[in-house]
Amino acid sequence: MRFHFDPGPLRSKSADTQGPYWMVALGLCLFVAGVLFAL
Repeated sequence: MRFHFDPGPLRSKSADTQGPYWMVALGLCLFVAGVLFAL
């Protein structure tokens, strides 16, 4: 099985392409949740 979890290439790739995106998405979700909770 070659598909063992290998953090090396996966980490650099996800850090380059997906790092900021999920952080922005998380911030947006928290912001929307806060606004809905405040209303």
